[in-house]
Amino acid sequence: MLDANLKQDASEYCDEEAASVEGIESVEALATSYIPWNIKLVKAHKAWAKGYDGTGVKVAVLDTGIDYNHEDLCVYGGVDFSNSGDYMDYNGHGTHCAGIIAAREYRKKIVGVAPRAKLYAVKVLDNDGSGYTSDIIAGMEWCIDNGIQVASMSLGGPQGPSVAYNNAISKCQLNGVIVVVASGNSGHTKYFPWVCSPANSIQAKTWSASPIAVGAVDKRNRIAYFSSRGHKYLPWNPVGCVAPGVDVNSTSPGNKYEEMSGTSMACPHVAGLAALLCQRWNSSDVYKIKKQLLLGTYYSHKYPTSMDKGFGLINCDRVVSTYYVNMYFDSLAEWSLLA
Repeated sequence: MLDANLKQDASEYCDEEAASVEGIESVEALATSYIPWNIKLVKAHKAWAKGYDGTGVKVAVLDTGIDYNHEDLCVYGGVDFSNSGDYMDYNGHGTHCAGIIAAREYRKKIVGVAPRAKLYAVKVLDNDGSGYTSDIIAGMEWCIDNGIQVASMSLGGPQGPSVAYNNAISKCQLNGVIVVVASGNSGHTKYFPWVCSPANSIQAKTWSASPIAVGAVDKRNRIAYFSSRGHKYLPWNPVGCVAPGVDVNSTSPGNKYEEMSGTSMACPHVAGLAALLCQRWNSSDVYKIKKQLLLGTYYSHKYPTSMDKGFGLINCDRVVSTYYVNMYFDSLAEWSLLA
C-alpha cells in the first residue's frame, strides 16, 4: 500500500518537476517534441503553444487505479473504493486513460492532452475491471469533497438510464466537477439504450447537470464501428462529441506503453480538453466550460456533423481560442436542430 508519507513525497516530486518546466520553456518543449497522431488530431499541441497545458488543474480518473510509479505519470493522490487495498493499477485500463489525459512526455514516447494537469487515481473498479454502482458513486462523492475539477469515467454497461448515476453526476457538476464519460462500445445497434450507462441520462440534457458522453473515431476521423451512437428522437441520450479511440498509444503499468481501442480511450481526450479550459479561465464553472467545449467543437468544423458524432471531433486549439459561451443555445437538446 502507498502510505501517507509516500503519497506526500510523490506530490512534492510532481510539484518540483512541474516547477522546473514552468512558463514559456515548457510550452516550447512541448510544441517542438514528438507529437502522437491522436494529439495532432485534436490539436492539443496548438493549445499548448498558446500557454494552455492544464497546469494546476485537478483531474480524477475513476477507473482501475493508476500506476503511480510510471515514469510518464505524476499522480498527486487517490483513493481505493474497490477493496483492493490500494489505488495502484494492476489491470492497465486506468493507467492507459491517465496517460491520454496527462502523460508528461518523459521519454518522448507519448504525451497527454493536458500534460501539466494533476492526476488523481479514484479506484472504483477492481483488478479485473469490474465494480459496483455504489463504489462509483462513492468515487464521485470523493471528487466533490477533494476539489477535483474534472472527472474522467471510462466505464459503464448496457443498462438504461440510472436514477442513482444521474443524481450523482448532477451533484458532481452542480458542485463544480465536470464529468466526462465514455459513450459505450455497443456500436450502431439501434437498440435501447444506444448510449451506455452512465453516459445516458433520464434528464433532458442541460449544460450544467448532465455528463459529456464521448464517442470514438479513428486516425481519419471516421466513427469507430464499436462506438455507441446517439438517437435522433431521444435528445436526452445523445453523444456529446468524439475523440480518438482506435489504436491509441498510452501508458501501461510497469513503465510500458501499449495501444488500446474503445470509447474508453476517447473519453480522457475530452477530460484533458476540459482541463485546458479550466486553466484557460481559472474556473470550474461547469455551465461555462461544457458550453464552450461543445459549441467550440461544433463551430470548428466546416460542415455540419452527424448524430453519430454529436458536436463532432474536439478541437483543443479552437476551443481555447474563441469564445462561444454567449451563444443562445440553452439546452444540449437544441444541438439536434443544428445537425
